[in-house]
Amino acid sequence: MRYLSCALATYLLCAGSALATPLGSDFTYQGQLTDNGSPASGNYDLQFALFIAASGGNPVDTVTLTNQTINSGSINASLDFTDAPYNGQALWVEVSVRHAASGSYVALSPRQAITATPYALYALSGNPGPTGPPGPQGSAGSIGATGAQGLAGPAGVQGAAGFVTLPYSGSASSAGTPALQVQNTTNTGVAGLSGSGTGVYGTTEGTSGQNGAAGVWGDSHDYYGVWGTSVANAGTVGNSTNAAGVAGASVNNDGVVGNGTNGVHGISVSGWGVWGHSTNGDGVHGETANPNGNASGVAGFGDGGNYGVYGASTSGAGVSGNTQSGNGVVGTSATGNGVAGTSTDADHYGVTGFGGRAGVIGSIISGQAGVLGQALVQPGGHGVGVMGITQSSLSSDAGVYGSNNGNGSNAPGVLGQSFSSAPGVYGTSSTGTGVYATSSGAGLAGPALNVLASATNGIGIVANANTGDTTALFANGNALGQIFKGLGPGGQTVFRVTSTGVVYADGGYASAGADVAEFVPSTQSLEPGDVVEIDAERGGEFRLASSPSSTSVAGVISTQPGLTMNSSESAKDQENRAPRLALIGRVPVKASSENGAIHAGDLLVSSSTPGRAMRAPNNPQAGTVIGKAMRALEHDSGEIEMLVMLR
Repeated sequence: MRYLSCALATYLLCAGSALATPLGSDFTYQGQLTDNGSPASGNYDLQFALFIAASGGNPVDTVTLTNQTINSGSINASLDFTDAPYNGQALWVEVSVRHAASGSYVALSPRQAITATPYALYALSGNPGPTGPPGPQGSAGSIGATGAQGLAGPAGVQGAAGFVTLPYSGSASSAGTPALQVQNTTNTGVAGLSGSGTGVYGTTEGTSGQNGAAGVWGDSHDYYGVWGTSVANAGTVGNSTNAAGVAGASVNNDGVVGNGTNGVHGISVSGWGVWGHSTNGDGVHGETANPNGNASGVAGFGDGGNYGVYGASTSGAGVSGNTQSGNGVVGTSATGNGVAGTSTDADHYGVTGFGGRAGVIGSIISGQAGVLGQALVQPGGHGVGVMGITQSSLSSDAGVYGSNNGNGSNAPGVLGQSFSSAPGVYGTSSTGTGVYATSSGAGLAGPALNVLASATNGIGIVANANTGDTTALFANGNALGQIFKGLGPGGQTVFRVTSTGVVYADGGYASAGADVAEFVPSTQSLEPGDVVEIDAERGGEFRLASSPSSTSVAGVISTQPGLTMNSSESAKDQENRAPRLALIGRVPVKASSENGAIHAGDLLVSSSTPGRAMRAPNNPQAGTVIGKAMRALEHDSGEIEMLVMLR
């Protein structure tokens, strides 16, 4: 094979401006290649070697281009000799060629001299020209930020002492600080003396107890905020139209202390007669040393529709009574409530009582309730009429205890009423009994718990189980008793459950399920509707039937049985997992048209598809039929209803 190259090298170098894309160092090589005397066409490998002599020597750099397509002998290649010594000396290019990936390269002769054009690359690194004249000045920038404020000047000279001309009247608005403040480190801060009027008179337009508003405000860290004493009348009298008559606040002592016939006597038209506020102590604290039992530390009397003692709290107890031997709280009222407590906090109580015997005792004199609990809440809210808590371990003690000692009286010991969705009486316990009822009476005349539903659609007892392992209603009977007994309209027993678990029902059972089934053990995971057979390898257990007309077939796994047998408390964990084999009735069954379409009334046997039934052949073998089809299956597979009928 002979190659002949008649080459023409063309070098195109363009000088651009300073902002143009930088020019590379490659140049274009063009030539004509002949193969055996004819212009070459096809794919060739080309090798270009750069020499510093027309013949001999070693190449300075080599560029190889493989699998190049050449048409009609035309070569057009881009060459970039990275090690080319473009320093003014003469250079030659030697071309070698071969068919693509075939044989050795053949060098073409002669070498081609590189003309002066590529040396124009050398001009790219020439010396820079002179610097041009400066351009015009740009526009002014934005104004900078304002500097820091300078130092304050020296303080002025103190003015002369002021004075007040009496009578004086004025006003000021000073948020957070007093408009007038007087301090005396050794005696009284402000003393008011009057021959016939008021020594010191204070008035406020604010609401008592809010933001410290009071007609007269006394504050003390170690002693009394306000001290009033009188021989024949009230030690301190507070009278206010909209705020507190007297407001006392103390950090470590009593807010208000009165000593006299009436220790503290407060009169108010629309607010509180006495208002006490304390950070760490009692807002109002009352004590009495009278041993006769007819005096109280704090006594409240309601002369109309008001409360004798009223306690309200947003986070604690409205009224709290604590005693070691007597009653924690005693309330007496002629026409209203003896004690009424209100708390707006969902975690606290209107009235809380703690005592050695009973925290709160309700005594009934006429036809009313000794203790009345009402849960009057807004829609969507919740509340408890009466809530009792005890920490006693004695069964005779209780959080709430009701007793009726009258002969022939129908009044309940404890009465709970609710006018919303909340319960009238609510019992809860984390370890014991929320509500406990006991009775020593016999028959219906002395039940431990009597529930009456008098509405048209009323319900006597509602039991709810809110978690997975919770029992809604639990009944425990001894060896001779009944766990549950139901009476009919005539008083006769129509339903009962004995302590041994035997159920008696005069009216029978009604269930949504259409079959009777029993729990069975299995060696495979079985689903409702599966056709199963006795596992010959593990006697007493069941598996999917997988052969046509199996004589070991046992039936179909039930979907929703109306009655399940072979169940006990020990099998409780099986309830949601163990399969139940249908014994009688109607059940869904997985079926196949393997032996032809199934029509209603056809006998069914097991098929070769595991767990599916098919139409029985003519004269089926004894022990292979599992039931009779109730519906048709024309083709493929599906689920139909079957009447259980083993034969």
